[in-house]
Amino acid sequence: MRHEEDAGNDFGLLFDTEESKYTAKRRCRKLIQSELEKNGLEADTIEQEVETVSISNDVDDPEDTSESIDGHVTVDETDTDENHAVRMEEMLRKLEIENDVYQRVFLVTLESEETLSGRYPVVSGKLPACLVFLPQLAAEEQAEELACWLNANNVDGAILERLQMPHPELHVVWTRKTRTRSESQVAEATEMMPIKYLAACYDRAVAEIRQLERTSSESNGTEVARRCAKLAVTYAGTYLTNPQAIQIEQDSIAVSPPQPNPHHDLFNLMMAAVGYRTIGTASVGFFEALVEEHRNDLDPLFSPVLKELFETVCQLSLHQPSVVSSCFGVLDFITRHSPLACVLTKSNFWLPPAVTVPQLFGAVLHQPPQGTAYEDATLLGRLLGLTCIPRPLRQSEFFLTPSQQSQAEMDAMTASLRQQFSSLTDALHRVLRNLLRSPETKTDALKWVVNCMRDNVGRKQLMADMQLLFPTFAGDGFFLNLCAVLLKLCDPFTSPTSTKLMKLESQYCSRQAEEQQQCTAVLVFGLNEETKLSVQPADGLPAVEGDFNFMTQMFFITHRCLQLGLSRVCSHYKNLMQQLAKLQQRVQAAMAGGGEPISALRRQFEAAMTHHLSYKAQLLNSSFIEAMFQFYVTTARWLTHLAVGRDISIDTKAAETTFFLPETASVGLCHVPEFVVEGLVQFVTFVRQFSETTLEDMGDHLHHLLTFVTVFMGNAECVHNPHLRASMAEMLHLLMPKVKNPNQPALEMSSHSTMQRTRLFEKHSFAHSHLAESLFQIFVDIEFTGHAMQFEQKFSYRYPMYHALEYMWELEPFRKSIAALADKSVRESGQTKMAPLFIRFINMLLNDAIFLLDEALQYLVKVKEGQLARDRGDWSDLSNAERQERESNFAADEHMARGNNFLGNETVKALCSLTEEIHEPFVLPSMVDRVVAMLNYFLVQLVGPKMGAVKVKNFEKYNFKPQELVASIVRIYVNLSCKEEFCAAIPRDGRSYSRALFSQARSAMHKICKSDLAVLLSELHEKVKYYDAQRQQKEEAEANAPDEFRDPITDEVMADPVKLPSSGVVVDRPTIERHLLSDQLDPFNRSPLTIDEVVPEDDLKEKIARWRKDMGTGDSEDLQLSD
Repeated sequence: MRHEEDAGNDFGLLFDTEESKYTAKRRCRKLIQSELEKNGLEADTIEQEVETVSISNDVDDPEDTSESIDGHVTVDETDTDENHAVRMEEMLRKLEIENDVYQRVFLVTLESEETLSGRYPVVSGKLPACLVFLPQLAAEEQAEELACWLNANNVDGAILERLQMPHPELHVVWTRKTRTRSESQVAEATEMMPIKYLAACYDRAVAEIRQLERTSSESNGTEVARRCAKLAVTYAGTYLTNPQAIQIEQDSIAVSPPQPNPHHDLFNLMMAAVGYRTIGTASVGFFEALVEEHRNDLDPLFSPVLKELFETVCQLSLHQPSVVSSCFGVLDFITRHSPLACVLTKSNFWLPPAVTVPQLFGAVLHQPPQGTAYEDATLLGRLLGLTCIPRPLRQSEFFLTPSQQSQAEMDAMTASLRQQFSSLTDALHRVLRNLLRSPETKTDALKWVVNCMRDNVGRKQLMADMQLLFPTFAGDGFFLNLCAVLLKLCDPFTSPTSTKLMKLESQYCSRQAEEQQQCTAVLVFGLNEETKLSVQPADGLPAVEGDFNFMTQMFFITHRCLQLGLSRVCSHYKNLMQQLAKLQQRVQAAMAGGGEPISALRRQFEAAMTHHLSYKAQLLNSSFIEAMFQFYVTTARWLTHLAVGRDISIDTKAAETTFFLPETASVGLCHVPEFVVEGLVQFVTFVRQFSETTLEDMGDHLHHLLTFVTVFMGNAECVHNPHLRASMAEMLHLLMPKVKNPNQPALEMSSHSTMQRTRLFEKHSFAHSHLAESLFQIFVDIEFTGHAMQFEQKFSYRYPMYHALEYMWELEPFRKSIAALADKSVRESGQTKMAPLFIRFINMLLNDAIFLLDEALQYLVKVKEGQLARDRGDWSDLSNAERQERESNFAADEHMARGNNFLGNETVKALCSLTEEIHEPFVLPSMVDRVVAMLNYFLVQLVGPKMGAVKVKNFEKYNFKPQELVASIVRIYVNLSCKEEFCAAIPRDGRSYSRALFSQARSAMHKICKSDLAVLLSELHEKVKYYDAQRQQKEEAEANAPDEFRDPITDEVMADPVKLPSSGVVVDRPTIERHLLSDQLDPFNRSPLTIDEVVPEDDLKEKIARWRKDMGTGDSEDLQLSD
C-alpha cells in the first residue's frame, strides 16, 4: 500500500481507462465545481480554482490552456499563486476519501471492476473484496459528465438504488483480482433485507470511525463515516415508518423476491443482536441510534416489534433456552430506553383486556379480567409463566417417566432447570428494574404487579388442590417466578444487617386502595381489610395520610405476592408428599396381593411423581429459598423493632440483658396484617422440613428469628390471634437442633449439621431470660381460643411445645430461667388478680395429662375388645356394610389410642423433668391435691388389677409404653417426696389411694429393672403411712363438724374461708383458687370472678380454728395447710 503523501498523485487512475482523457478531465472539473459550490464559494472564485487543474492527454481540450507532466495534475503556468494547486489537490483528496468511505460502508460503487482492481484506497484500510455496482446511478453520473465517485450529492440515490435492487448478486464487482472469492463476502454485499443491510452499514460506519480516529489524521473521512451512520439510521426509520417508500423493483430477468416485512426483520435482527450477539449480527448501537433518532415517534416503529415479540413468547418453553435468552435481550433493550418502555406500557400487550359482560338494552358492563389473563394475555406474564410446573389441566413437559430414569438423570435435569430459573429470575429482575428506574414507567410497573395480585386474590381462599379444578387464576409456577423477582428487587434493603429497614412504614397497610389518587404511592388492593396483628386502641387510630417511600411499597407488595404464591404452593407441595406416601403404600399392598390393579396404581404413582419432581425443581431451588429466608429474617427483625421501639441486632448482646418484653402493643403493629407473620412461620416450618441446610447457611441471622419468637409468641398485646402465636411454638421447635415426631421415641439430633442452631440456643441471652415465659404464656392462652374446636385444637398446638420445653430443660440457662419463674409464682400466689403464670401452666399440664391418659386407656380398652372380636371371628358373620362400619370404627379407635398415648406420654415426661428441680409450686394448697389425684389414679390403672383391660397386641403400634409411663409417674412421686405437704396429700385422695398401691408399684419397678426407684418409693411409702394415720384421726375427729365449717364443693372443713362476691357462697380459698385456674367464673352462678374479688371470712376462720383446737386437730392441720 502506498504512503498517504502519495495518495493524491494518481488522480488519473480514478477514471475508467477506456474513456477519453478529455472526458475524464471534464468530469473531474464538474465534480470539483459541484464540491466548491457545496462549500459556498463565489462563482468567480470557483472558475479560478477550476482553471488551475489540467490533465495530460493526447487530444487537447480547446478550452484547456494548462499543461501536464506525466499525466498528473499540474498548476497552470500562467497562475503564479501556488496555493491554488495545493487547495485543489486537497479537494481531490477529500473527494477520493469520501468515495472510499461510502464504498466501504454501503458496499456499493459507481466504478467498474477494472478501475477498482487497479487502485488502492487513499486512507488506511482496504476496500471490501466485493461491492455492488449501481448501474442506474453510474449512468446518470456519466450522462452529466461527472466522475464516477460516491459523494454527498449522490449517496442518497446510491442507497435508494441499492435498497430497491431486486438482484444485487447480478451486479457484484470485485476490487481485487483473486482466485478465491468468498461466498460470505458476496452474501454481505448483496443482503436483501433492507433493515439488516442498513444495520450492517451502521456497524461498518462505526468501525470506520474508530479506525480513522485511531490511524488517520484525515478528519474528512471521520465526518463522512458519521454521515454514513446517520444515513443508515434515517433510512431505517423511514422504511419502518413507511415501508411503501422503499419497494424492491420488479425484474424480468428472474423471479423477483417477495417484499420484505421491515418490522419482522427488525425483530429478528434484535433477537440476534441482543441475545447471544452472534458474529455477523447488528450491534446494539444501531437500535440505540434508531431510538434516539426517532424518540418522539417510536410507536409506529416498535409497536409491531412488540407484537412480534409477544407472538414469539407465546410459543416459548424452557426447552428453548437460546430463544428465551434472545427474547429477554429484546425486552431488556426496550425497557432500558425510557421512550421505548413507555411504548411497551401503553401497548395492548401490557395489561390484559377487561371482560365485557352484555347487559339489558345493549349496555355493556366492564369487569376486571380473570387472574389467569395476566399469565396468558400479557407479555410480562408470558415470561413469568415460563416454568416446569404444569398448568392446571395441562400435561407436564418434564420428568415424564421418572420410573424409567435413574436418579442421576433426574438430578441432572433438576440442576439444569434450576440453573434456568436462576437465569430467568435475573432476566426478569433486569426488566422490572429498568421499568422501575424510569419515572415514566415506574407507576405502570408497580400497578401491573398490584393489579395482577388483585385479580388473583382468590388464590388465598382456595384449598391447595382446588386450582386444578378451577383454573381461573394464574398458575403456581407463574407466582413463584413473580415472588423470586420481587424478592430480588427487595434485596438492596432486606439484608438482615441493613439499616434502611427501619424506614418501612406499617401505615401503608391501612391506606385504602380507593385513595390511590390522593398519593403517588401504589397501594395494594384489600390490604387495609386484612386482619391486623394487634387490636386497635379504644380511641381508634389516627387517619393515615401522606405518601410512602418505594421500599415500603415493595416490601408489602412482596409480602402479598408471597401470600398468594409461596404459601399456597408450600401447602400443595406438602399435600403432594402425603399423596405420594399413600400411593406408595397402596402400590406395595397391591404387589403383596391386594385387590387394586397394580398397573393403574403405577400410572397414578408415575403421574404424582412427575408432579412432585416438577414442583421440587422450582420450589426448592437453593437461590430462591435463600432469598426468601433472608426476606423473612429481615421481616422478623423489623417486626421486633416495631414491637419494642428499637432495633435489637446481633451485635448488641449487652443491651439485651436489660431489655424487657413489651406490655402494650405498638401502634405500628395495629397496621401490620396477620398474613405477614403467618407467611414467616409457615416458611420456616417448610424450610425445616424440606431444606434444612438453609437453616445452617443463615448462620448468625437465625438470632433474629429466635428474638422474634421470644417477643411475639407469648404476647397477646402484640399478636391478638392465639392460633397465630401457637404456630410460633412449632417454629420454635423446628429451629432447635433436636426434633421429635410421633415415630421417634426421644428428641433426636438432625441428620444435618446443627452447629449454628446449637450455638443459637446456647448463646442467645435474651431468649435465656424470656423465652420460657413466652412459651408458658402461649401454652396457657391456647386453652381458651373461642374456637368451636378449641379443646381438640389445643393438643395439636401443644405438641411442639412439649418438645421445645424438653430441649430447653437440657440447657442450664433455660433451666435457671424456668426455676426463677417457679419461685416468682410461689411468692405471688394469692397476691395477684390472676394466678401466677407458672401455676396456670402446671395446672394446664395436669389437665392435659389427666384427659389424655384417661382417653388413651379407654381407647385401648376398645381396641382390645375389637382385637378379641376379630380374632373370634365375630365380624365374619356380619354383612359387608356392617363389617365395613366395624372396621372403620376400629381404625378410628386405633388412631385415637395412638394420638392420646403419644401426647399423654409427653405431658407426663414434662412433669417429670420439671419436678426434678422445682417443687414448691406443685405443693401449694391449690395444686397439691390435684397433683396427687392424677398420680394415684394412673398408677392404679397401670399397676393395679385393671391393667389387663388395656393389654392390647403390639404396644408400639399404639405408642403405648406402660413401663416408661409407670417409671415417669414413680419418678414424680420421688421428686416431690421431699415436701411434707405432698406426702400428707397422698392418703387424702380417697378416689385412688390404697395401702396396697405403692407395694404394687414397687413390684413393677423391680420387674422393669428400676430397683433404685423401688427403694426410693419404699421410703416415700413409710412417710405416707404416717400421714395416712394422721388423716384417719383427723377425719374421725371432724366427722361431726358443723355444715357452715364445710366447703360446699369438697365437703371438707375449711382452713381459709372466703365469700364469693356475686353468689355469696362461702368456700375454702384453695378450692376456689384451684377452680379459677381453669375457669374464671363463679362455680355457683357463672358470673366472672377473679381471686382478688373474694372476701375473706375472718370471723368464720377464727371460729373454725378454735373448734379445731378444741377437737385436737389444729396442729396437724396447720402442718398440712401451711402456706
